[in-house]
Amino acid sequence: MTKNTDIKATDANLYFLPVEMRVPLKFGPETVTSVTCARIRMRVEDQAGQTADGWGETPLSAQWVWPSTLSFEERNAVLKDFTLKLGSAWQTFDQSGHPMEIGHAFQEQVLPRLHKELNSNMVNWRLWGM
Repeated sequence: MTKNTDIKATDANLYFLPVEMRVPLKFGPETVTSVTCARIRMRVEDQAGQTADGWGETPLSAQWVWPSTLSFEERNAVLKDFTLKLGSAWQTFDQSGHPMEIGHAFQEQVLPRLHKELNSNMVNWRLWGM
């Protein structure tokens, strides 16, 4: 049952912000001196047509989230590409409700498919040396 307080995402804009760190951090064999922050502006609309913008941000730290023998540049490029896919998926996700319900639905309905596609592409990418 819908409520007049229900919202749905109507737009999402993604920005990549380079951040140079004041102090290097060491993660295993790698030292982090800079990171790319992914910042998103999400616009939502309620049942009455009123809109609001919200912002979120997270660092895309390939050294921390993806230890690998792949180069930093390769891992960072994949993280940025996947983040762009997430932003695009939010723009077309047609779910309304409470923000927690919408986020949960996205995690259950959209994220597994995108994750599977990413892993499939990574296997093909590694097999073909791309």
